[in-house]
Amino acid sequence: MKISLFIFAFCLLFSSLYISSCTDKLPVPALDCSTSTVGYDLDIKPILDSKCNTSGCHDDSSMPRFDDYTSLSNSRMEQIATRVENGEMPPSGNISAASVDSIRCWRENGYNQ
Repeated sequence: MKISLFIFAFCLLFSSLYISSCTDKLPVPALDCSTSTVGYDLDIKPILDSKCNTSGCHDDSSMPRFDDYTSLSNSRMEQIATRVENGEMPPSGNISAASVDSIRCWRENGYNQ
């Protein structure tokens, strides 16, 4: 009886460890930007102001600021989105996943103002 109980407990432990290790490998759901209304003025500029337009970064002394939508060319918007999505910017890496998702949706929806 003790051996049966030991085998049962061992199998239960092994199966729970196996199942928990599988959850780490589940695919991350794709981001759906089709219903998103992300725009520069309301969504992106606050992110850029807090993460980029800061002293020592894009402060008009060392690098140009991202203050005005009309001053950003399409290629500049593309650079911002690409570098944030790739994790290159901000250099500190201190940006939330939600902010990165907002920038990704801004790009996918055509860089709306």
